[in-house]
Amino acid sequence: TMKSNLFQPEICEPGEYTKIEESGIVNCLMCPLGTYQPKFRETECLPCPSGTTTAQKGSPSVNDCK
Repeated sequence: TMKSNLFQPEICEPGEYTKIEESGIVNCLMCPLGTYQPKFRETECLPCPSGTTTAQKGSPSVNDCK
């Protein structure tokens, strides 16, 4: 039988963050502009340093903030 992965959050990759819907479904969303996330399975993205932003969504590194 296939196991439901409803309670096993997807592993969201660097450049993404985990959003859990009210229904319990887990989505991986790209970090918005001006944020980045170098780690797996994070629930939010980190803001770029003051005065910098990213060129595109889904940045995995602070080095993308310019």
